[in-house]
Amino acid sequence: MLWVGPLESMGELSERTLALAFPAEAVVCELSAVTLRDLEETLRNGETPDAVLSPLFWRGGDGVETAALLDQLDYANPYRIVTPVLPRPDLVLRELRAACPKLDIELIPFQKEERRA
Repeated sequence: MLWVGPLESMGELSERTLALAFPAEAVVCELSAVTLRDLEETLRNGETPDAVLSPLFWRGGDGVETAALLDQLDYANPYRIVTPVLPRPDLVLRELRAACPKLDIELIPFQKEERRA
């Protein structure tokens, strides 16, 4: 499973967020951080990650750009975008699906790991 985005934000993902992103998967998955360029190279070399995750926005890219790349390169596995709380996530998702109709795409609300005392 690939994380496209900043390495430091990958470390903030909780098991709960991953379970929301991939409910059928065991959350014992391994994430590898890559850049958009790395992702493009991976796909052009015929490698297909089981899944791709990214934040909605980050310095150097965003979920819309990532979705367009995945759609253009006929990526057929799930793409999940981890988002902050959005006022109308349904509108964002509708726009993404309209722009990238072949892509299995979902928005996942960010869940910080809860600290236990």
